[in-house]
Amino acid sequence: MDDEHQAPSAPPDPEQRFADELTLLLRVPYPIVFVQTFEEPYVVEFIAQCARNQGQHALTWSRVAGLSGTSAETRTLTDALSAISTLEEPAIFTLLEPGDELTTQTVLRQLQELAELFAGRAQTLVVLGVAPTLPLELSRSATQLKAPLPSRAVLGAVLNQALPSEQYKLLPREQIVSAALGLTRSEAYRAFLRARLGFEGSGNALSFDWEGVVLEEKRRAFGQSSASVFVEANEDLDSVGGLGDLKEWLETRRSAFGQEARAYGLPIPKGLLLTGIQGCGKSLVAKAIAKHWALPLIRLDVGALFGGMVAPDAAIHRALSAAESMAPSVLWLDEIEKAFGGGGSERLLGTLLTWLQEKRSEVFFVATANEVHELPPELLRKGRFDELFFVDLPDRAARAHIFAIHLRKRGRVPGNFDLTKLAVESEHFNGAEIEEVINAALYEAFAEGREVTTDDLLEAADATVPLYSTREESIKALREWARARARHAARDQKLVDFFE
Repeated sequence: MDDEHQAPSAPPDPEQRFADELTLLLRVPYPIVFVQTFEEPYVVEFIAQCARNQGQHALTWSRVAGLSGTSAETRTLTDALSAISTLEEPAIFTLLEPGDELTTQTVLRQLQELAELFAGRAQTLVVLGVAPTLPLELSRSATQLKAPLPSRAVLGAVLNQALPSEQYKLLPREQIVSAALGLTRSEAYRAFLRARLGFEGSGNALSFDWEGVVLEEKRRAFGQSSASVFVEANEDLDSVGGLGDLKEWLETRRSAFGQEARAYGLPIPKGLLLTGIQGCGKSLVAKAIAKHWALPLIRLDVGALFGGMVAPDAAIHRALSAAESMAPSVLWLDEIEKAFGGGGSERLLGTLLTWLQEKRSEVFFVATANEVHELPPELLRKGRFDELFFVDLPDRAARAHIFAIHLRKRGRVPGNFDLTKLAVESEHFNGAEIEEVINAALYEAFAEGREVTTDDLLEAADATVPLYSTREESIKALREWARARARHAARDQKLVDFFE
């Protein structure tokens, strides 16, 4: 290797970095520290250990138990803060999930006064939650920190607790730990125990799917957080018709993850915004990226983000934390305009923009949008994404390619069909419409007890009214918007646009 490109050093462990930073903040001490975490028991114990090391008391408050170590009634936050103001001994006070009450004027005033008192008392207040928000009023006296989800090393230790190596000697431990990335310690422990019970009752030790059981538990855990969905990507870029420029761009960045890329001087890839006409494969591309790059894929479900049992702030933080713990990984947000295109989502947008701006993990963010004009301008600002691609209706060659892909998926030999004629007769069709043409023709042929033919496909195409026929003006307007703002995903599409 050249002298100017030194051998890559191991990246700092995220948990060790968090532990060092929190320890420093508590030693300074900072008056108030906000910590975002999904591992409350671990962080509470870590804070207690820091307090012991520094000769301080560790007191914890929750709505159920009130403030520990006091006899007064302190289950309300205002009562707890009033009690804290009377305690003068060195201490770290930890508030567990105080919620929206934290932003009331009374509580904010109490916190501001406590910050002044703490300066001479060697005291710190830690606010713990899955999505705590640092109020602007406290920005000069408080700071915030994010606790990562468990690393490989930590999950390996959890695995050894659940499945001791002396008892389970032939386990594929690396694969099991990889499958558990994105889970908390307790979630991982449950997943490992479930796998252990399944193994002991399987009767077939050699073929037991340890990794599959853990992945199933991960899907269960992500499902409980509503908005985060762990997706098993099965479609490669070969399953995407056309889009030559986009595929070339993605291929160039395929090896841009890892310490060798960082040592070379490459920045960590940020992500990609795919906009364009509905049904043209944007979501398919998102899944294909993960498959082609052999990276785990997490989808952020917009509908569940606002309609699920978990608060939107907590849901988006869980998705971001999970993606970071599984890095290098792909985080996919489909139809991003539905999340941030309207009012009432400013705080969520701020969370995402801050993460995009500050992230140090190798998480490639893929967002898709059909109505890009509905997105807030700050999301489209230069530098948010590595590139903004416009996905147009497929041209003739791409349509022939899409016909071939879907025919092959259904067990047919594309060479047995007149792909050129099919491409000509499906002008202005999107990829989804071409797939439906094939499905309709297959139904007809199957009902008549014969093999499907080119004529069947042509008849189905003739009976299809493409989206372009009903939305021609809006599609042309979208193309006009993209002409000066986005890069075309298909190499030949610029010429098509010129002549249309």
